[in-house]
Amino acid sequence: MASIRKMRNKWYARVVWRVNGKLKEILIPLKTSSLTEARTRIKSVNNEERDIISGIVQKFQFKDIFRWLNPQGTSKYKSLTLGDIIPKYLEYRQCVVRKSTADRDAYALKQLTKVLGKNKAVQDITYKDIEQKFIPYYQNKGYQNGGLNISLRIQKVFYNYLLKEKLIDEKITFKMLPVDDEPCYISRAEINALHEIVDEKFSRWFYFYEMVGCRATEPFLRGFLDGNVWKIPPEEAKTKHWHYYPLTDELKYIWMELQDLKQSYIDAGKNEKQATHTCYQLFQKNMRRAVVKLKKSGVVPKEKKLTLKSFRHTFGIVNVVKTKDIWGTSKKMNHKEIGVTQRYLDIEHYIIEQDFPELKPYLDLGDNSETFRGMLPPPQPNPSSAPTSPVLGDGGYNVVDTSKISRLKS
Repeated sequence: MASIRKMRNKWYARVVWRVNGKLKEILIPLKTSSLTEARTRIKSVNNEERDIISGIVQKFQFKDIFRWLNPQGTSKYKSLTLGDIIPKYLEYRQCVVRKSTADRDAYALKQLTKVLGKNKAVQDITYKDIEQKFIPYYQNKGYQNGGLNISLRIQKVFYNYLLKEKLIDEKITFKMLPVDDEPCYISRAEINALHEIVDEKFSRWFYFYEMVGCRATEPFLRGFLDGNVWKIPPEEAKTKHWHYYPLTDELKYIWMELQDLKQSYIDAGKNEKQATHTCYQLFQKNMRRAVVKLKKSGVVPKEKKLTLKSFRHTFGIVNVVKTKDIWGTSKKMNHKEIGVTQRYLDIEHYIIEQDFPELKPYLDLGDNSETFRGMLPPPQPNPSSAPTSPVLGDGGYNVVDTSKISRLKS
C-alpha cells in the first residue's frame, strides 16, 4: 500500500517496491495540504498501485487517472463514480433480490446521489459524507430517523458490494440513527375525530384499515377472496408467505371498492405497479391532510406522528387486549417474528384504558395473564407446512361491530 509523505507543506503518495533487490520509488503529488483529503485521495492511488509497479500505468498517464492532477478534475476511469457504478449495481441487485427490494435500493441510492452528486468518486466516500452531509440534509427536510435508517441500511449493502468488488479499499462504517420503537397508534378519540373531518369514502377506507390490521399497500396488491378470507400470495406479501385476513361481508365490500380504485388507474393507462403506488399516495395524502387538521384543532399532539400504519398498531393493541393471545394476534397480523407483536405488551394498562375506554373490561387479566404475556403455543405437527386460514371471528376478529358506523350501510 502507498504511504503518505509531506514535503513543503504538501502531501504526496509514495509507492515503493523492489526490483532485483533494488529499491524503486515513485512520488505522486496529492495536491492538498489537508491530511484528511490526502488520505481520501491515496485510496485512488492504492487502486492503481499494482499497475504502477508492473509498468502498465506510466507517469505520463497519472494526470488522466488521478482527477486532482488535471484541470477538469476528472478521471478516465469513470466507473469509479457513483453515476456509473450505481446502474451496474442495480442490475446485479435485480438478479438476486425481489423487485420491490431492488426498487427500494434504487430509491435510496438516488437519495445518496442527490446529496453527493453523480460524479462523486466512490474511493472518496467516507463516513463523514454520510454523517455530516447525507443525514443532516434529509433531517432538515423533515425525514424521520426510522425512514432514514432504511436508506442507511441499503447504503451499507452497497458499500459492502464496493469493498467486495475492490472498488474501495476500506469498509465504510457509520452510526445508525436512534429510533423510538414504541408503536405510534391512533387512539379512539383520534379515530372518531378523523371520521368527522374526512369524506364518507375515506371514512370507509380508513375504517377498513382499522378493522383488518393490514399493511398500507396490501389492499392494492394482487390478492383474492376465498369465501370470507382475503388471501395475498407469497410473491406479493412482504414476509414472503401467504397472508390471510378474514373479512365480514361489509369489509369484503370495502375491499372490492379498493380493488376497483386501483383498476380505475389501470384503465387510465397505468401499469400494475404505478396504479398501486398511486393508490398508496392518495391514501397517504388524505391521511396526512387530516392529521394536520387534527393537530391544528388540538385533538392530536403536534409531536405525534400518525400514518396509515397507525391503524395497524391500533389493531394490534385492541386484539392483544381483547383476546389475551399474543400468538393469535401475531398470526392475524402476519408478523414474521413474535417479537414484533410483543411490542404491544409494553404499553401500560392505564395508557390503554385512557386511549381506548372500551377496552377497560378486558384489562383485568385474571387467569389469562400467562397467555397474555406470550406463553409458547403447543408444538405444531408439521412446522414446514403452509399455514391454515384463520376462521372468521376467531380470536378477536369479532371485535368488528359494523352497526356502530351507520354511514357504511348507505
